[in-house]
Amino acid sequence: MPTEMEPVIKTGELVQKSERQLELEERRKFFHGEPLLNVVKKDEFQKRVAKVFKEISDILACSFGASGAPTIISKYPYSHVTKDGFTIFKNITCDIECGSIIDSVIANLIGDICGRLNYKVGDGTTTAIVATNAIYEAYYENKEFFERNNILPRDIVKEFTKLKDHIVEQIKKEAVHFTDDKEEMLDTIEKIVRISSNGDEELTRMIREIYDKIGYPSITAELSKDAVTRYQIIDGFRTGVMLTDKIYENTDDGFFDSNNLDVIIFDHRVDTKAYEKIIKPLNIVCKAQGRELMVIAPTYSDNTIQNEIRKDILSEYKETRKSSLILCVCKAQTANAKRSLADLAMLLNTTIIDRNFAQDIIADCINNSANPFYACTYFNFNRGIENLSYIKQSKEGVIQAVFDDSNSELEEYPMHEKCIDVGFTGKVSAGENYSIFSDFHYNEALYNKFLDDAKTTMDDLVEKYAKLGTFNYEVTEAMKRYSSLQLMTAVIEVGGDSELSQAMLKDSVEDAIRAAESAYNNGYILGCNVTTMKIIDDIVNNEVLSDVSEKLYRILCIGLSKVYGTVLSNAFGNPKFRYNVDKNTTEDLLSYIEETMGIKSDVFNMETLNETFDTLNEGFNNYFKNNPDAERDTTYWDINIIDVLIDQSVKNSVVFDLSTKEFNKDVINSAATDIEVLTAVVDLMSILITGNQLIVTGKHNF
Repeated sequence: MPTEMEPVIKTGELVQKSERQLELEERRKFFHGEPLLNVVKKDEFQKRVAKVFKEISDILACSFGASGAPTIISKYPYSHVTKDGFTIFKNITCDIECGSIIDSVIANLIGDICGRLNYKVGDGTTTAIVATNAIYEAYYENKEFFERNNILPRDIVKEFTKLKDHIVEQIKKEAVHFTDDKEEMLDTIEKIVRISSNGDEELTRMIREIYDKIGYPSITAELSKDAVTRYQIIDGFRTGVMLTDKIYENTDDGFFDSNNLDVIIFDHRVDTKAYEKIIKPLNIVCKAQGRELMVIAPTYSDNTIQNEIRKDILSEYKETRKSSLILCVCKAQTANAKRSLADLAMLLNTTIIDRNFAQDIIADCINNSANPFYACTYFNFNRGIENLSYIKQSKEGVIQAVFDDSNSELEEYPMHEKCIDVGFTGKVSAGENYSIFSDFHYNEALYNKFLDDAKTTMDDLVEKYAKLGTFNYEVTEAMKRYSSLQLMTAVIEVGGDSELSQAMLKDSVEDAIRAAESAYNNGYILGCNVTTMKIIDDIVNNEVLSDVSEKLYRILCIGLSKVYGTVLSNAFGNPKFRYNVDKNTTEDLLSYIEETMGIKSDVFNMETLNETFDTLNEGFNNYFKNNPDAERDTTYWDINIIDVLIDQSVKNSVVFDLSTKEFNKDVINSAATDIEVLTAVVDLMSILITGNQLIVTGKHNF
């Protein structure tokens, strides 16, 4: 009996194997023949590449555009519906017997390139893949032309790159940049977000309001603790500093708020000695001035926090119902996290206490054990506040330290030559996941230096991973750092009914954020690649080109037209008008379009539509010139209405708006989106046409 995996169809005495079964057998022969090698030869590899591209393209095309069908993604026990191309792509796995290794490698190559595209502009994954697949098919149809002209695949890739660079120059010239007109900027951002988010009106409203309030695209997305999606404007520096205990919370929403706070920062684990010799005396001094002391460190030794610190904190809490010592952690394990901690220290006007400095203080305190407050000589409390009652610091650098709780003994000690400033903030809100610091007294020149460093670091990482064809967490963190240092940011907290829906919605929100930011920074152009196709059309018609260049320009345009056509086909299907040059008129065509598609004739530009007809007539007549035996009266020319809509768009520099069924200039996207799509297309084409063979090493050996 045939298995469920390999069905057969019986026809009389013959058994016909299914296409699936035959495919599996061929793969078994390929992979399990002798000798067994981990090498996939050129022909097989290119065949697999083309097939994977085609399959992924077909999958993504279904959800493309306003009328695209959503895709259900199920991860037991949850399911979620989405139309986001990159989200769909990330959830596609290759589970085909034997051939899964090749398909997975190819899919990963595609993913790296599309990941870069998604991270940079938040959009374009479906466009890049659908366009590349169409371009490859057009290239393959014209393969004989390139072979006849002795054009090698690597030469085609070089030429594609040259053409891409030329188009990019023109896109940058065509890009419209924001002016000082705020309402115009907000309206444009709204259009871009609505398109990027597939018509999510609530998200569109949120991002418009954020741009209205802060005026600059400094937005991050995080997962919410509940099902509600909301946003908050952060006036200050948001960082990963977290409370170590709920005992510090003094607000209803679980935060510790203070308007007068001293801060010291360690870059290493705090132990009992550091607490007894440094933190405890500083805390007494701060408390005497009516201020809290916040200690920030990567971690604390268990014995210190459980026995020493907690004992003192609980003792104070029982008496006052609050603690003057606030312990926080900040995980500074990555390079960017360390930079962020340094940023906070700069804003607080203090210096991070490293392990060597802490040991020096502790050793000095032990040598001067008669003064339990000797550590205070290492810290400058003077923030421009005079006549402090408990501890005084003169301009000459002399500190009066408290010797005992009675405050009866005061003695002067010179400040240590390694003395550092105690950090200060006029406002802080610290929680179990993050903290927001504001009201700083930092050095402005130093702040600008840090801000420039954050911008340079971010740009360098973007460029680095762009060259590698991928993006990673490091890039995202660098972007967050730069955003936080601007001291006015927004956070969209993404809710959801399940972890899956939350994660997918967060992806969609991040895409919309990047799309808006990209338009803000790079300008915008017409969507659906109309501007790019118009540029290509102008180049082909007005510039002197070689036959190869012209052919490749036209192939590029075919690919981009396929993308636009997919958007329209998802809305209208694939309607065709049977046109006879001797009988039909433009009015007949327009009547057919209105009847079948509901598009009124007055939305068309008759002048350019007649030009299209003239072109069709010319092609029609040329057909009969080349085929003199054809019967003219019985031969019809099938006009694809989708092609007519695209032609109208390109000729008139407008986009067909599916929501209004009219041509307008409201469908837009970032200029960088088209640029990055073109870059991704060229990179993907290089995989398709130059891939020679594949070698799989390690545990995935065949």
